[in-house]
Amino acid sequence: MSRYPVIALLALTILASSGTALAGFGPKGLGNDAFGWAILTREGETMSTGVLARETLRKIQKQYGPDLLVIADGDERWVITDPGLVRDAVRAARKVRDLEPEIRDLAGAQAKLAMSQANYGSGERLERRQRALEKALRDSERDGEATEELEQELFGARVALQVNESMARENRLTADEKRDLIRRRDNASERVNRGMARINADFREILDRAKSRGLARRVD
Repeated sequence: MSRYPVIALLALTILASSGTALAGFGPKGLGNDAFGWAILTREGETMSTGVLARETLRKIQKQYGPDLLVIADGDERWVITDPGLVRDAVRAARKVRDLEPEIRDLAGAQAKLAMSQANYGSGERLERRQRALEKALRDSERDGEATEELEQELFGARVALQVNESMARENRLTADEKRDLIRRRDNASERVNRGMARINADFREILDRAKSRGLARRVD
């Protein structure tokens, strides 16, 4: 999968609701050298960039307490439970909401591009099936055989072909439209990546502070 749908899906998942877990998107999906984080609170709020699976996070929470921050930095995993640092992490994570305009533009452009490139059931295959059914129907009529079943299949094949052609027309892009969408997607992707880099820098600073104060515990 290219980085564009990954970023779009990640961003939409973050914004889908307050307290969102991004299961399925590993830290490398952010393009930031395997750096990721997850915050869990006693109120049940979870914000995560996919640093660990939800079940694993819950086990860590059970072991270390209800309010915590987990940070993945390369192959290292750190747990921070200091209330002040966890609050700082929550504030940093909520900055993702500031990226909402860029995220929407990115997701919208990528969706339109994907729809324009989709294969709506293979028009050529549907045409071949329709021709084959038309021939079978003619042969059955010539031979005096029952045709009701073939007529039903032919009707379904014609409907499927019409739907396929309609969807293809609706989502077809001109060369200028495609270039504009690619430009929008790339620009929005760059802005989202810059925003996520700033947010991750905040988390790196939190981790550094925790280490310097002996408040970060490394876990396997």
